[in-house]
Amino acid sequence: MTYRTKLFAMLLALVAVTGGLQTWANYVKSSGLLRQEVHRKARSIASTTATLLDPDVIKAIRGRSGEARAEYAQLRAQLRAVRDANRREDVWVERIFTLVPAHENRNIVEYGVDTEERFEYLHHPGDIYTRNGAPVSIGLDGINRLESNLTDFQAGFSSAFAPVRDRSGKLVAELGVTLIPAPHSLLREIGPAMLAPLAVTLALALLVAMILSGQVSKPLYDLRRTIEAIGKGDLNVRASAPASSGSSSKWARRSVRWRPGCASATRSSGPSPATYPARSSIRSWRTESFPRSRASVAG
Repeated sequence: MTYRTKLFAMLLALVAVTGGLQTWANYVKSSGLLRQEVHRKARSIASTTATLLDPDVIKAIRGRSGEARAEYAQLRAQLRAVRDANRREDVWVERIFTLVPAHENRNIVEYGVDTEERFEYLHHPGDIYTRNGAPVSIGLDGINRLESNLTDFQAGFSSAFAPVRDRSGKLVAELGVTLIPAPHSLLREIGPAMLAPLAVTLALALLVAMILSGQVSKPLYDLRRTIEAIGKGDLNVRASAPASSGSSSKWARRSVRWRPGCASATRSSGPSPATYPARSSIRSWRTESFPRSRASVAG
């Protein structure tokens, strides 16, 4: 791999890594904020709906036999109407359900009414409410304490809850609302929106890396070619250095030509250089200029 290729790859990798890490961090942060906003919507729907429910109707639905009661059909129709009214392009309610304490253990909660219509996902009255495959054993009071936790969707619950109380203020049930990303939710658009600036940054980095790697490596390649030519016996080759800024600019843009038989230096800027005679020329000049002294010395 050549020096220019290594430099190009290093610059491009540096921009790709830093840009990718920044994009990933922005995506995680933005996604978390948007999910909190979705959760706030679910809490608003749950709180509003909970105030409209009749606590006596919820108390009347107990166990699987409660599905045959008129109160069950009335409450399910009411919850389905709320669900359908909140299925829009900006928000989409997947299901609404009620949770009541189990007769055997009040720390275990079970389903009361579920608006789900698909039989494979439908929960009947008396079915145990589970989380990650395990029954929730914190009771209605425990779920109610987790209502205001917006950091992690109420400590792991994917649904928002609101309390249903009777006239005396006693907690009767918990109303759960589950939202999923709407067709035009920002959760679906945040990924492409983050990748587009990254792609533009990488394209610009590719162009800049090509230009910089070429400018940095060109003088080195020129010097290498000059050295190789001198090594092969070509003494007429020129070696040039690019001009630099500042006080050293007067020494820039130099080129030196070496001629066989004489030593001469030629600068591309400044006054004309002096040409020095070769050593063989000096010897012949001395012989011609002092013939008598040589003869007397020989005698």
